[in-house]
Amino acid sequence: MTAYRPDAYAIFDLMEMSEYADPDTDYQAEAEHLAGLYRDLPEPIPLWRVVRCDSEQQCDLEMPGYHWSFDRDAVIAYAERDLGSPVYLLSAQVSSADVYWEGTVASYVEHPEEYEITPFDDSKLQNLLVETRVAAVSTPGLWYRGRQYIALSPPEKDYIPSETEVLDYFYNHDDSLWGYAIDLNHQMVTELKEEGLSEEEAQQQAFDDKWNEWVEDEIRRLYKAVVQKLNNIDGTDCWRAISLAKGTDPTKVDPLGIYWADEELYAEPHEGTSDDYHVYHAKVNVDGISKYETVMLRSDVISEQEQEIRFKPGTELFVYDVAQYRYPQNAPSVPINDWRRC
Repeated sequence: MTAYRPDAYAIFDLMEMSEYADPDTDYQAEAEHLAGLYRDLPEPIPLWRVVRCDSEQQCDLEMPGYHWSFDRDAVIAYAERDLGSPVYLLSAQVSSADVYWEGTVASYVEHPEEYEITPFDDSKLQNLLVETRVAAVSTPGLWYRGRQYIALSPPEKDYIPSETEVLDYFYNHDDSLWGYAIDLNHQMVTELKEEGLSEEEAQQQAFDDKWNEWVEDEIRRLYKAVVQKLNNIDGTDCWRAISLAKGTDPTKVDPLGIYWADEELYAEPHEGTSDDYHVYHAKVNVDGISKYETVMLRSDVISEQEQEIRFKPGTELFVYDVAQYRYPQNAPSVPINDWRRC
């Protein structure tokens, strides 16, 4: 008996119900596309994700996290552009019966380029292991199609890039946005190829269609917002979520890492579990912000919802407190009132 996987009708309904759904988008073609991808996956479904750890031994296989993808190339392409700690590729398998399909489809609606699979919980993963360390290299990512690739890396002298520079980066060099726009417009790519265009020509037209329709204007809006934010952010609050190894005293952790958010709502762990983690509350030190990276990250139409502030490694922040977030009841915050490094 074949394990359940949603068909196009079920996926369409889930897309329409998703909190990330665009009311002006007809998801019928997207649902058929996704149903075909799910149908062709082997059983059990192979999964990959990346985690940031100082060494392979520090990769937490007890709480590996819940953001997984069935597209290994997409995961590696994302990891190659990482700028923080060393990045390791985890691999696992999951039975179709143990996939949270509603959450999986919702993740696709939010980030179609990531092809995410969401297990019900970590215990459902099979054959979990650390596959390899992924080096940050200037090679093309999954969605590269003959375009010059430039890794998003901070310049030697940090600065706030101009709007023109930001637009140029996202139009000409960002492989994730390229893939996102093409995936939204995959039906157009198919039709243009049937009309005789090459794969590269069809994809370029599909990308330009989305760029002119809304992407360029949205990047301009996000750029203006983040520049205004940086001009008024010194001394305001920021938060960072971390999944700690069992037995760790959260008040003694140092350094805390460079990835923070300026709204508590957006502080969530990218490794470990979403049901049990710690959130640190600190005071922004504007001199320690990597302005170039922060502007680029928050001008990205794909990652806007993270509201990230990227600090330079070693920056000292005054940390007010830390609270354990554990479903269904969060623990009271514990005061720190001391300086910690990023």
